[in-house]
Amino acid sequence: MNTLEALNLLLDGPRLSELYGRDVRVNRLRIKPEVSIIASVKDAHTDAELGWMRLLWPVSHSKARKASQQAEANGYSTVIREMSDGLICDSGPIATDPALLPYFAELGTIYPSLPFHPLGSENAQILRYNPLRRLVVRNELGVVRVQANPSVLTHELYTFLESIVPLPERMDTRTHSIHHANPHMPSAYDYAGVVPMPAESAGKYGVNTGQHASVLAYCGNSDLSACDNILDRDTVCLAYHYDAGRLFAGLHLGIAVMPPRLASAVTGRASNPRRQAMAHAGILEYLSASTARRMRDIASSISLPSGSPLMLSHGDASPDQVLIEGSTGRLWLTDFDRVCLAPATKDVGSYIAECDEEQAEAFLSGYAAGGAYVPALADIRMAQAASLMERAVEPLRTGDPLWHHSINTRLDRIEELIR
Repeated sequence: MNTLEALNLLLDGPRLSELYGRDVRVNRLRIKPEVSIIASVKDAHTDAELGWMRLLWPVSHSKARKASQQAEANGYSTVIREMSDGLICDSGPIATDPALLPYFAELGTIYPSLPFHPLGSENAQILRYNPLRRLVVRNELGVVRVQANPSVLTHELYTFLESIVPLPERMDTRTHSIHHANPHMPSAYDYAGVVPMPAESAGKYGVNTGQHASVLAYCGNSDLSACDNILDRDTVCLAYHYDAGRLFAGLHLGIAVMPPRLASAVTGRASNPRRQAMAHAGILEYLSASTARRMRDIASSISLPSGSPLMLSHGDASPDQVLIEGSTGRLWLTDFDRVCLAPATKDVGSYIAECDEEQAEAFLSGYAAGGAYVPALADIRMAQAASLMERAVEPLRTGDPLWHHSINTRLDRIEELIR
């Protein structure tokens, strides 16, 4: 079975459900051609997150055994199924995620007052799950994040960002103070009846306390991408885009007061759309060679800004990174995992790429009102194209059966922007 055949199996609802044992669909796919495909698994009817599954070629069969052993050592289990053509399918609940399981231990180590495991609370709501990468859960304390890669958002950096733009409050310090005030509070794992990984085992897997888990306050009742669904567009939503522009202006201008050591920590982190496009094309080569060639050709026409001053940038700006509270009009910026130093066009183009014309105009008006210099229209269009190129394979990652058409539609839009 080649990579395209394996992908088609995962996107074929009846075949996938027969393999998994219940009606499911896949999301957040990550493809390593002829090596592995991993995806999150959702209930086909309720859309509830069920866990993860992988298709493994012979070269990576050992990963299934390692995942099973790690899960069993911590009181869980995975399922391994042998398939045709030498492939193996392994799967399990989120708590057994091969890359995240070691870092769940952090929650019991650095946040001992948590009265639950992130997945052990009946009221837990999974906000985002990206297998082998990140889990974001809302529960009674706030928003719990566990990630496989160490976060650049140190306490010092987050505190600085909070001083220039509104961010959800970090609950880490508060959690420690609550615990010390009430030493009899049960641990996360005692409360939930979940078996934690012992600290010595976590260390063996490379856990660095505080770098892979965090707790933030839950803010707002929506994000700006969904504003039209809950509020009146003409009187409120466009005003929010204007306010978002002001916030991003404040963020960018924060470079003027940023301590050099913090600026150094985020220097060189800005993503490169051409490099990302080449990575996309390398995967697409196994799925649609013509689309891969087209992506490479278009990417070569995207010009990167040179000589522009570097600003303190979000790195992944979009309306869904702006949290809103409809009753008060408060806004917060969130998800600074890609914070970096970059030209202003990086965030401006990225944000506007996800907006219609009215929303974009409101955002730019707010950006100017916030005291920032609005880049030239031609530079913004090129930055939009660059952002869209970085997100070009999103239909494939979300398990869209029409991914081929959807990716080429995105490439059409990119071509229009760079003409």
